[in-house]
Amino acid sequence: EEGQQLAQIEKSFSCSTDNIKSISDILTILTADMSRDQPCYVEVSNSELNFIVSGKAKSLQARLALNRLMFEDFECDAESIKFAINLTALLDCLRIFGSSDSTTATMSFSTADELLNISLEESGVVTTCEINSLYTDDFNDLDQQSLFIAFRNNQEECQLILKSEPLREVIQELTDLFWTGIVKISVSNNPAAIKFLTGGQIGASEIIIPRTSEAFVSFQCRGNISFEYSLRSLMFGMKALSVSKEVYIRINSEGLMCIQHLIETSSNKETFLDFLMVAEIASE
Repeated sequence: EEGQQLAQIEKSFSCSTDNIKSISDILTILTADMSRDQPCYVEVSNSELNFIVSGKAKSLQARLALNRLMFEDFECDAESIKFAINLTALLDCLRIFGSSDSTTATMSFSTADELLNISLEESGVVTTCEINSLYTDDFNDLDQQSLFIAFRNNQEECQLILKSEPLREVIQELTDLFWTGIVKISVSNNPAAIKFLTGGQIGASEIIIPRTSEAFVSFQCRGNISFEYSLRSLMFGMKALSVSKEVYIRINSEGLMCIQHLIETSSNKETFLDFLMVAEIASE
């Protein structure tokens, strides 16, 4: 009985921000490869608010980590709170006042009623919304099968930091020619470079960024590696290049690629958006 009582103890969190637009703009990126009814998993701790989604193919996961410093007020009375919501519904609520930079928002959640409560204020006008959490027993599976955990379990073969703007131009060039298919990504020490190769019936495209390029902030590679990925997944993982300052690319020995975007908001606060994708084929 005591164990049951402990399990039923109410847990809650609340946060508030004076610029919800920055957060909603980043959250929008997560919807690019989601169906409208797909659940978004939310994990809250004393230090951050996380949103986790999987791509339509289970070979892709994305995670937005919002540090508590992103908010003017942030309170969580438990070590961890987990629930699932419809991300499209959340974004619809956050955009009630359009794209205004001055909309303030307060969000709260309690395990007592399993509701995410949102209060928005714009020029003295207040609107409140309630979003039902989604029933799902996938959290344990998410923990066990998380690509983020799998990535940490294998040695990293390369660690690259690039400026977002020049990398965005490279990805745009690839996607202008090919919208679907496979992209081969190779990283080598001699010559020190990263190479993108994709092709189709109309031809092929190869783009090389040498270590000496101003696009690189940092370049570390243990040896020559080459893996192939879904071009659609890569496009999703690189979508945040439009709002990020730098991107940190790591590939482990199994070909799992982690793309981490450093995003600086209009209020000069930093947050991170991570994408994990599984390699299609290991190339020699």
